[in-house]
Amino acid sequence: MAFDPQTRLLAGSRILAPLLNYAGFGYEAGDVSEEGHRAEGRFVAGDRALELEYQWGLAVVRYRVGDVVLEHAEYMESLGALADSAYLAEQHDIGSEGFEGLRDDLFRFGNDFLAGDALAFTAVAQQQAA
Repeated sequence: MAFDPQTRLLAGSRILAPLLNYAGFGYEAGDVSEEGHRAEGRFVAGDRALELEYQWGLAVVRYRVGDVVLEHAEYMESLGALADSAYLAEQHDIGSEGFEGLRDDLFRFGNDFLAGDALAFTAVAQQQAA
């Protein structure tokens, strides 16, 4: 059976879905690279999106509020949670695809993005951009 990143991303999104659906986010499948090795998807709620890129595991996780974007590591660092990030720790584990760690980080540290006013998120992103 051939590797199918879109199927793996969809399966991983099911790990994230209970938390994100509860916060009002819905999943949207995205593009697959021409070579078939990378797939994109995102969870969207209004002007917020959690953007995911999968290539042999979660390769990129971005948070978006309107036009403001932060990578996962930048967001965790801004929250003082970089050392405690389960997702970033999982990136060093070849057996992990990163979905469980991302779910744990969202649950532990992502309330401002998921359900808050996102003022802390946007303030950090604007500081990073400056």
